[in-house]
Amino acid sequence: MERVGIGILGSGFMAQTHAKALAERPDAEIRWICGRNPQKVNDLAAQVGARGTTDLGQLLADPLVDAVVVCYPTGLHKEMTIQALEAGKKVLCEKPIALTLEDAEAMLQAAAAAARHAGVSEPDPQRLAAHFLMIGHVLRFWSEYERVLELKEEGKLGEIRTVELERLSTSPQWASWFADLSLSGGMVVDLMVHDFDMACALLGVPESVSAWGVPVPGGDWKHVHVVITFTGGQRAHVVGSHLMPPSYPFTSFLRVLGQKAAAEYRFVAGGGSVTDEGGAPNRLVLYGEEELQPEVAGFGEDPYARQLAYFLEWVRRGGAVERGTPSQAKTAVAIALAAREALASGCSVELGGLL
Repeated sequence: MERVGIGILGSGFMAQTHAKALAERPDAEIRWICGRNPQKVNDLAAQVGARGTTDLGQLLADPLVDAVVVCYPTGLHKEMTIQALEAGKKVLCEKPIALTLEDAEAMLQAAAAAARHAGVSEPDPQRLAAHFLMIGHVLRFWSEYERVLELKEEGKLGEIRTVELERLSTSPQWASWFADLSLSGGMVVDLMVHDFDMACALLGVPESVSAWGVPVPGGDWKHVHVVITFTGGQRAHVVGSHLMPPSYPFTSFLRVLGQKAAAEYRFVAGGGSVTDEGGAPNRLVLYGEEELQPEVAGFGEDPYARQLAYFLEWVRRGGAVERGTPSQAKTAVAIALAAREALASGCSVELGGLL
């Protein structure tokens, strides 16, 4: 089996998540961990059998590194990703793609340039960029969310009328940089972007955004409602929070109401006590003329491991990624930025100019 040589940029929580998952795969070789904290870099490198460095140039000069996984804070994504692309490496960059649409566009252009330099012939510049750049929108690899998208494509839901999504959490404590808006973009950009991307996967092209929420005095918006209107007239209602009390478990929710059926999935971290009435937590249910629970192989699998399996196969086979494309990620960030503008102004924001 051909092994893919990997360099990981970062040594924090997400870098550790990716490194540990990749270390278990026989088709991947983690060659380098690169980060800003030498102790954390060397500790993680020792855990996964890689070399540690604080010099990105050393990693990028290694001809056996085929691809790079960017796990730095979002404010650094553009710089790190473009350097890797200019070195001819394929890139998996953690979400969100960037903090501004200008940075996201620069990353797309660098990926397209890398693809052209590698001899890829593709008239669509967005698809051309997807030959060298993938964004880690992991919900597209989360079995239950993936199954809902399949139910849509199979016609089992009928025409989708509306979508509701939630992502509720306490304030994140595992990285101090979240509190710095210049690095994270705040809760709306960093957390809710997951569900903005999923709403687009279900409903298509977004048209306008309205929002309201709860700010922390002297700080950023921490509990937010966003309504996205799509070109077909359907709406998605997305709720995100970093304001839940310490005892509240991380919870996410998806409800898709279609003409034929409704699909509903609630996830409670650790299988906590928040459950549907009389039911079990963390299950996907399809409600039609009668209730049933779709049985799909892979439910419960680590979505990051599934995402990395897709990534490694893409690096080996070539072509353009279909899930987590740079253009999908740019659209999700456009919604997040429009939501922040709507929160500040109290007015609905049209997306036509942004997209």
